[in-house]
Amino acid sequence: MENIVIRLDGGIGRVIAGSGALEKYALKNPDKKVYAVTSFPQVLNGLEGIERIYPIGTPFLYEDIISKSDYQEPEPYNDYRYYAENKHLAQVFNYLLNKEDEMIAPKIILTENEISGAKQFVAEQRKTGKKMVLIQPWGSSGGKVNTCTTGDCKPEDQKPMIDESYRSMGTEFEIGR
Repeated sequence: MENIVIRLDGGIGRVIAGSGALEKYALKNPDKKVYAVTSFPQVLNGLEGIERIYPIGTPFLYEDIISKSDYQEPEPYNDYRYYAENKHLAQVFNYLLNKEDEMIAPKIILTENEISGAKQFVAEQRKTGKKMVLIQPWGSSGGKVNTCTTGDCKPEDQKPMIDESYRSMGTEFEIGR
């Protein structure tokens, strides 16, 4: 049986974006052992068809696995579909891994403990009587404000940065079990 090592590195959002395409690749290739190497291994836990998930920097990973495998490191930021055609990272990951130019939704599998912990957290927050919204609206910009360039900057001239680009998935996508 052939071994395939696929490395998904970068930030957590990038790893999430590649998760659906990675699972699809593994399921399309049942005759291969698919190993994942990533900076956020917990994001990929539970995906079907993945033999094992390794954190980047695992000791002896090269000697034990990579040197005996086909190695792939899909890089969507260098692909023209991303930078020239404004395709989402998840779609470009799908093309690079599966040769399919279609959007594939990212996938995160939550354990019963994670679901229980989240429900408990929400229940505790609701007891305060405050309204609650759980979102990550700015990604890596962290809610920084745009600064005005006139030199005469007033607080009302500064607005939060909102990522309205093709990099954002929008509300039509749900990440679930």
